[in-house]
Amino acid sequence: MKYILLFCLISNLGLSQCKYGDSKDPDHRVMDSLKNKSSIPLGKAKVIPIDSFLTLNPVKCLKQGDYIQIRVYLKDIKRAGKESCNCHSSNKDHYDWHLTVTKDSLQTSRPFRIICEITPHVKLDIGWARSLKGRMVTIKGYAFYDLEHLHNAMDTNPTGSNVWRSSCWEIHPVTFIE
Repeated sequence: MKYILLFCLISNLGLSQCKYGDSKDPDHRVMDSLKNKSSIPLGKAKVIPIDSFLTLNPVKCLKQGDYIQIRVYLKDIKRAGKESCNCHSSNKDHYDWHLTVTKDSLQTSRPFRIICEITPHVKLDIGWARSLKGRMVTIKGYAFYDLEHLHNAMDTNPTGSNVWRSSCWEIHPVTFIE
């Protein structure tokens, strides 16, 4: 059975004026605009081996904004909180959903976790998405190197006390799940 997430812009969420986030820092606004992409490339997604995301084999074949695809185990899915990319909205419908994914069901500890984010610009029945938890899934979306998490990533801060992800690379936004 296939599970598909269709990517579409939702105009009635009130986020149309929040495309660039609410940060005063110009570099941060550029990052927020990348997180809030609302288009899908016409070409195929570049297939990236999951090992390329893991700490011992850092990603060297990615560029910011590449349209990519990975095959992963969906460990968890939960709603994020207020973020600059969503203009620190108090409306929970404007929050991103964080998908914690790993290579397989055996390697789920923090150094093996990869983050993928579904933005509020994607129409999704989150109950349905939660039903995928504990399964192998294919995820497509945009490669994004999240500089905000340099201190949280094994590849950039291996001896840190608050490391909870393999790399700063993530898929944000997610455009497709199967």
